[in-house]
Formats: sequence, C-alpha cells, structure tokens
Amino acid sequence: MKTIKLIYTTILIVCVLTGCDPTIHRYPNPQKALVILQLNVDRNPPRYHKEVLFDKSGNTTINDLPSEYASSYNIEDEYEMRIIVDVMHNSITDNNTYANLEKNRIIRRIIYSHKDQLPPQDTVHIHVPNGNYSVYAWVDYIKKNNHNDWVYYTDSLTDIRSEIKNYPGNTHLRSTASGLQEFVVDFNLTPEGFPSSKEASKTPITDRIIPVYMERPSARFRLVTTDIDDFLQTRSTIDNYTMRLIYKQYVSMGYNVGNKEPNRFISSYNYDQRLATYERINANESTLLCDYVFTSYEKEDNILIDFIVYDKTGKVVSAVQNITVPLKRNHETIIKGSFLLNVGDGNYSIDENFEDEYIIQV
Repeated sequence: MKTIKLIYTTILIVCVLTGCDPTIHRYPNPQKALVILQLNVDRNPPRYHKEVLFDKSGNTTINDLPSEYASSYNIEDEYEMRIIVDVMHNSITDNNTYANLEKNRIIRRIIYSHKDQLPPQDTVHIHVPNGNYSVYAWVDYIKKNNHNDWVYYTDSLTDIRSEIKNYPGNTHLRSTASGLQEFVVDFNLTPEGFPSSKEASKTPITDRIIPVYMERPSARFRLVTTDIDDFLQTRSTIDNYTMRLIYKQYVSMGYNVGNKEPNRFISSYNYDQRLATYERINANESTLLCDYVFTSYEKEDNILIDFIVYDKTGKVVSAVQNITVPLKRNHETIIKGSFLLNVGDGNYSIDENFEDEYIIQV
C-alpha cells in the first residue's frame, strides 16, 4: 500500500509541475507550404517542318522548310481556353510509375481563360506538406456556355481521349497544350517551407513560384490546293463541295501527359470538311483544310491519308490516295498539289457503311 501511495503521490506532483495538459499527447498536423504554380501556355503557332509536293502523276517530293512560325489561327469568341492542373504526390513506395501517380492525385484545379490570353495566363495557389510532387497540366478549348468535356475527355491526364464524334468545324479547336513540372517541399531546408525545383532540390525558391510551361503535343498539317481558280472556272461556287479526309493507318487518338507520348491508336477514321471554309493564300492557291495529330515526343512520325472531294449528290469529283505525311511535334507540314481537279484512278466512291470507319459530318 505504501508503494501504491508513493506512485500516486509522484503522479500528482508531476501533474502539478506540468499542468497535466490534456493535449500533451496530441501530435500537431503536418506543416504545409504555400506553392504558387504559374501557368504559362505557349500561344505561338507551330513552326514549319516539311513540304510535301504532289504532282498529277501521283509522285511526291518532300522538302525541308525553314524553322519559322507558320500562320496563326483564330478561335471564335464563343470559346475559351481551359487549363486543367492535377497535382500528384510522388510516393517512393509507388516507384513513381505514372499509373500510381494518378492514384496519388491530391489536387485538381480548372481555370478558364480568354482564348487569346498571353502567358502567364494565371496562377494556382496550393498548400502541401513535405514531399515530392508532379504537376500535370492540360490545355484545350471549350465552349463558354458548356464546360463539359467536348473535343477531349480529361478525367485522367494520363489518358486523354479524343472524341471524334465531336469534330469541330474549325479544326484549330483541336489544338492543345500540355506540360509536366516536378517540385519538392522540404521544411528541413527552410523553416518557411519554400519549394524547390526537382533539378535543384536543395535550392529553395524564395518567391514560392513554380513555373509550369505548356506546349503543343501535336503536329499540324495543312492541305493547300494549287488549282482553286481552275476549279472555279467551270463552277459558280465551291460551297456545294465537301472534302473527306481519311486516316488510313494507325493514328493516335489519345495522349499521356505523364510520359509525354500519344496513345490510344485507332486503325482508321475520317471526317468531312465543307470547302466553303477554304482560305485563299494567293493566285490559284488556297488552304482547303488542316488538322492536328498527337505525335511522338522526340521523333518524326508518318501518317497515311486520302483526300476525296465530292459534290452535294455524293459524286466524287477528285480523289488523291496514299499520301505519306511526315509530322513533327509543334510543327506544321504543308501538303501541296492539284487536289480539286485530280481524278486519281477514277474508281473512288463514298461508302458510308465501310467498317472501321468513322463518318463524321461537320
């Protein structure tokens, strides 16, 4: 009994001396650092890559073009720029695989900006504890009055998917941008928890700003006909004609921001473009259509395409087959030739029931 009384007395003395604070065994929440993500979307047009010259005999010549900016493009006022930012926590136990990083998404922010806004378009303020982080960023165009996914599905930035049934009449709305930036927060470096870039993880950035740069992950090609005036000599208008672009080999319909590579390859699809939208360049030359294709990060890709021109009754008036188009990311390839008056082999027809072909009316 004396021993028990002694222990009890000792506990009372300790409580008196320490105040027996009931929160003494509660651990504080982890410190969190302010990080400011500065969003920089490149607004420059693609640079020229190559020119594919097509003659009436079906022969092609490919020439390199000077690395200058290609023509800019206009987006209608009914659209705006959508910037999606996903912040991932990189866990060592996850081996930093992109699939596992997707599970560790801790923050998603979506910013809507004017379609022509220059960089930096905006900033995102976040608060995160010690750790290594990846910022995945994606940019596309969206309708002002409807913020739902439209041309691209974006629930996962490691698996962007094109919605080919929603091909826009203005194909420049398929132009996108993406970026990947990593940073570190380490309170052992500074008590304020200033972030650091992954490349200089031991050098805190005292202004807390981590720039995130986004550039076009696709290539653009442009179809230029050299016989627009000759075509119109026997026709009062071009408005009643449509061009069908057919992708004949596997072409990417998706993109992974994490590894900067295209994915979701599809064997064949097509879309129609009314020639009323053609753009005059100079005498007898006009742009008939253009499109954007996700391309490899560090190498040139090649696609195989057909062009068919038909009138309002469905009669084929011109056809060009099996054009190989070299593509380079964030660059433009020009395909030039007599595309309105070229009848090809004369055996082309429009088959609306062809399997594995997506008929997209615009």
